[in-house]
Amino acid sequence: MTEKFKENWNKNVALFGQTDWEQEADFCYYIEAPLPLKIAQRLFKLGQKFKTDLALEKGQWIKTEDLYLTVTLPGRLGTHFQKNDVAFMKKTLESITAQTPQFELTVENFNVFPNTLWAEIHDISGRLQQLHETLCTEIPFSQHPEFRYANYLPHISLAYGVHVAQPLKVDTARNFEPMNFTFNTLRLGKAKWQGSELSKIKSAEYTLKN
Repeated sequence: MTEKFKENWNKNVALFGQTDWEQEADFCYYIEAPLPLKIAQRLFKLGQKFKTDLALEKGQWIKTEDLYLTVTLPGRLGTHFQKNDVAFMKKTLESITAQTPQFELTVENFNVFPNTLWAEIHDISGRLQQLHETLCTEIPFSQHPEFRYANYLPHISLAYGVHVAQPLKVDTARNFEPMNFTFNTLRLGKAKWQGSELSKIKSAEYTLKN
């Protein structure tokens, strides 16, 4: 996984902040894991320092309470799945989480897509990857099928549509002290951007086995 993160950084670092980001007009359904508050608060502060140090401009930054780890994105109702599939997803998530023990993850290092700043999630045990693949198999709907299975890069998005005057360099300082947390909750919901605010509606929440 570490190599995949490095490959992504080398591929996208020069493109970061050079392209526009367009908001989607409709709600997108997500399956995510919320972060513990202390982890989210520290990560937000680190993101703001990164923003200041590198003179990042504009963009839509995600508030502390909305930081999350995306496990998979089913997509949009009527586009990627139908209305009765929501009940199917809830039932499937209930079954999977009832059989999945809690596990530990680590947040460390910033990384980028061309229009997104994010923090890496390191899955040393491989259990997040296993859960992701199980969900992809059992819930086959996807807004971005190209980022599933072996191409899954677990991360926490911090900002969208950021601009930077000069392209970042591969050796840009992007590391920070690792933070560990317990992955113990899965959440199904839907979200969309309304101006600079991310509007999220929780549909159901599930706790993994102790």
